[in-house]
Amino acid sequence: MEKQKKTPCIAIFTGTKAQFIKMVPIAFELQRRGAEYRLIDTGQHGALIKDIIGKYGLDEPDVKLTKGEGVSSLLGGLGWFASLLWRYILRGSKNFEELFGSSYGYALVHGDTASTLVSTLVARRGGQKVVHVEAGLRSWDYLNPFPEELIRIVVMKMADVLFVPSEGAMSNLRRMKLEHRAHRIPDNTLLDTVRHDLAEAGEPPSDLPARYCVVTLHRLETLYRRAALRRAVEVILDAHERAPVVLVGHHPTMRRLDVSGFGDRLSEAGVMIKPLMDHGRFLALLQGAEFLMTDGGSVQEEASYLGVPTLLLRRNTERDEGLDTNVCLSRWDAQTIHEFFASYPSYRREPVLRTAESPSSVIVDVLENLAAGASEADREQA
Repeated sequence: MEKQKKTPCIAIFTGTKAQFIKMVPIAFELQRRGAEYRLIDTGQHGALIKDIIGKYGLDEPDVKLTKGEGVSSLLGGLGWFASLLWRYILRGSKNFEELFGSSYGYALVHGDTASTLVSTLVARRGGQKVVHVEAGLRSWDYLNPFPEELIRIVVMKMADVLFVPSEGAMSNLRRMKLEHRAHRIPDNTLLDTVRHDLAEAGEPPSDLPARYCVVTLHRLETLYRRAALRRAVEVILDAHERAPVVLVGHHPTMRRLDVSGFGDRLSEAGVMIKPLMDHGRFLALLQGAEFLMTDGGSVQEEASYLGVPTLLLRRNTERDEGLDTNVCLSRWDAQTIHEFFASYPSYRREPVLRTAESPSSVIVDVLENLAAGASEADREQA
């Protein structure tokens, strides 16, 4: 009897707001080509994802691994992670048909978050080939950033396909002896989203001062070490004397500032605090800034495309976008920070919304070729 032919499934896992924004253009490209895919939300930023889906006009996720508003604290994150491991890894495979249908296929995971790790484990347990988008990034320091550096190493070693956004990332994979799984793409998929959202960008908040700088903070090593958070607040207050600060507050950030008491210091100094906003409005806010201070990798990338002077509030970074052009890595060195404040206008660059081929289009090209090869191999075995 002839074996029933299988059609490889394409599943896109998301978890955080940044991951979703970077995976949206891949979903758009699959839709444009009429290719079927499944969107699976791990629930890490559940409430935010719901808003983003509405903005981009995508259908609701096919599967939500958890219900609720998402993770807003370290303890809540540990509970969320443990519940997913129990349900999808330890209890066997009865849930995998809901996730992937009856087909084998390719599961796309992104970046270096807890969602990246749990998605990789679930996909492997469910018999899918893991496709790591934004692979090859390394700081070569296990504790900076933590736990992202460790997650990247584990996921890249477990993945079957690696999509690599830069030559630096490809060099890292050669050093790790993983280049045989790698596919170089023109840039990060975030570029596709920035292009799209700038074309439809809304207005920034109307109550901004004439001159301002933007601050974002969200990393664990910044928020959950009191000395690190105090140091970040001191830098923000120093910057506020040069240009009024607009702090875009993630919920965990505001929670930690309130618990630590540092939020009162910022308010008393007149720092303007804005809630999270949609991506287009944030880009408009960023475009108008004197400079940016951030500990976030995705915001660093966005600033590199827009040419905004940026002080990176980190000891190490896994990304080379904008470094030594518009981005200054502080390493938390007081002299480096002082010199940036004294000379930040010299870091301004013309926007570099590169004319390279769409990274998402290249990714889908490779996926289609892999799927076609898998289908052919299946037919030969029939």
